[in-house]
Amino acid sequence: MKNGLEDVVAAETQLSHVDGEAGQLIIRGVSLDHLVGHASYEDVVALLFGGLLGPAPDRTELARCLGEKRAEVFAHVRAIDDALLGLQPVDIMRALIARLPDGDDLDTALRLLAAPAVFLPAALRLQQGKTPVAPTPTLSHAADILAMLGARVPSRQEVAALDAYLVTISDHGLNASTFASRSPPRRPASRLRYLPRSARSRGRSTAAPRGRCSTCWMRSGPLVTRTPGSWRRSTAANG
Repeated sequence: MKNGLEDVVAAETQLSHVDGEAGQLIIRGVSLDHLVGHASYEDVVALLFGGLLGPAPDRTELARCLGEKRAEVFAHVRAIDDALLGLQPVDIMRALIARLPDGDDLDTALRLLAAPAVFLPAALRLQQGKTPVAPTPTLSHAADILAMLGARVPSRQEVAALDAYLVTISDHGLNASTFASRSPPRRPASRLRYLPRSARSRGRSTAAPRGRCSTCWMRSGPLVTRTPGSWRRSTAANG
């Protein structure tokens, strides 16, 4: 008898495949090794969204739309009051994200991607007694985050470093926190026995922003990835 969640299929996805034994992460059929340092965050967003939320815009159009959404959600920064400022920055960010409309379309998805990039720098600056910096829609996602944090134009090296980080964490399949959030709270966390409904129905994830985590809703994708010509199954790791 095996303990824990080894060999338990939790859900299915087209987004990523994690091969822990080989030390390999596949994002939409492309190895992470080929993406980091070569593809921008906007490139990877286009790769992940392609075909899942209707016709996907090209990289240039997606970057423009994402910049517009950063500018749009900045209006919600005004809701940060003294009570929110007493919280941890990530909790401030989550409270502001809860104000945003939900949905299953590309417009909603881009808004939810833009929100953490805007809300977290604003929360950090306000807690330091500084004025939030409005987004610059024409900047790349990584460059705009750094500009909103530091109120200055970031260096090329700084942008490249953050871009590589964002690409690296774009989607890791069904991580532990996401699995826990999708499991019905019928037992203590140490005694989870129930699979999420998606596992019982064998339905595929469509990258909808339900059950999103506090850093990136794309992480709600589960464990099975479609590769060209086939489906590849991954299993939940112990613990």
